[in-house]
Amino acid sequence: MKSLEGWDEIPEKLNRLYTPQLNHISMKMPSSPLLVARPSPDNFCNSSSIDDDCRAGYCECSHVLSVKLNSVVEVIIVDEGVTFDANHPFHLHGHSFRVVGLRRLATETTIEEIKEFDRAGLLKRNLKNAPIKDTVTVPDGGYTVIRFKADNPGYWLFHCHIEFHVEIGMALVFKVGEHKDMAPIPKDFPRCGSYMPDNMLELATTEKPKTDSQISISHWWPVVVVNNNSTSSAASLTISGFVILCSLCILKLNGT
Repeated sequence: MKSLEGWDEIPEKLNRLYTPQLNHISMKMPSSPLLVARPSPDNFCNSSSIDDDCRAGYCECSHVLSVKLNSVVEVIIVDEGVTFDANHPFHLHGHSFRVVGLRRLATETTIEEIKEFDRAGLLKRNLKNAPIKDTVTVPDGGYTVIRFKADNPGYWLFHCHIEFHVEIGMALVFKVGEHKDMAPIPKDFPRCGSYMPDNMLELATTEKPKTDSQISISHWWPVVVVNNNSTSSAASLTISGFVILCSLCILKLNGT
């Protein structure tokens, strides 16, 4: 059986192993696709549900952040730059986003320093003609600020685009909307395990949409006025703030 221990718990430096995480959590992919399994929130975790031991030790789970449908979501991605002098390219599925801020502060920074910058009004945001992307770099020892309108209901992966980083846990999932907002599941479509259909799926569904209208995945890009803490709203828009820490948590794989 193998156990995972924190960096400071391993006296021998040669036995230490770096592994990328988000908010001190290694993403563990569920056994079934979330869009068809539609599990309860009890099957997920995020920084609000884990304990402080994850900062020093190892935590893995299905890392999911829930956002309201049609809300405007701001994500501040921070690379503390402690481990390597290298950037992380981040990619969001299901949506494009506006890059409203990006800056390298030094060779190293902390999440507390970035929060203090924001409180002091020093975390500048460009809200006029900000570039639209689905992938953006996060500078080593700095931050990137993105915004997207969560208008495409479903479960959408957000991850580092360095292949082995996402494979070992530098990812999370945005749950956009509630299950009732998501596309209906085809009739007789299995909700767990692997599935290779022999024939075409029937057009009938087990779940009927609330209305006859189709779900729109077109994007509308609002101009949003915010205060220094990035929590205000303009008109009927809702800004949901998440601070996502791209930290290289340091672990050791100990075979016993």
